[in-house]
Amino acid sequence: MNEKLVKSVFRRLRGRAQRSLERVPQLTNRDFDLLQSPRALLLDLRPPLAFSDAFIPGSINLPGFESPALLKAVGMAAARSIYLVTDSAHAVDRAAKFFDRFDDMQIAGYFPGKAVQDWRAMRGAAGTIEHITADTLAVRLAAWKTVVADIRDAAAFRRAHIPDAVRIPLSDLTGALAGLPFETSLSLVCEIGTLCSFAGSLLWNAGYQQLAIVKGGFAAYVEHGLPLAES
Repeated sequence: MNEKLVKSVFRRLRGRAQRSLERVPQLTNRDFDLLQSPRALLLDLRPPLAFSDAFIPGSINLPGFESPALLKAVGMAAARSIYLVTDSAHAVDRAAKFFDRFDDMQIAGYFPGKAVQDWRAMRGAAGTIEHITADTLAVRLAAWKTVVADIRDAAAFRRAHIPDAVRIPLSDLTGALAGLPFETSLSLVCEIGTLCSFAGSLLWNAGYQQLAIVKGGFAAYVEHGLPLAES
């Protein structure tokens, strides 16, 4: 691809993103009350580490809006007013194009990333989710200090999983944990760590707030040569 063509593509992308931003209003901390509506769905599009460090309670992490199908997988593709948290024009553009296909799901506006700090200052504590290494997980398991929640698919779990792990499908996260006390420490594991912040945000909002995400997921655990089990 020649240089002129590359520049032309980037100009079109910038222009398209700008048009999306022009029709999606930017909100401020004065608009936080909008999130109290039962129709409101707050999607935080920031990277997982930024989200886990601090997020507005009730928000769902969907980094970069790169996997919108996850919303359908967990039953969230319903009549909603969508609010975003992001500093990325391209993420707003992706979301705007996606929701344009629906009559009952519209983007009502977006908050810049600094809105999370504004929330902390105005409304109190934000949510947090810990990130840990595979080695740290092994130490906690040895001391019986955590339960591993594995969100990989059933076939992968049967082939190999962390001993005593509980498989919780994305489509029924809270159902799979029914009866487990909310104060239980849960360590989330997916294949390479990319789905855990999404699942973690759902679990946090459901009341399971003693959460940790294993960096690098199951792949990192295997690389460390730690014990495995099979079904």
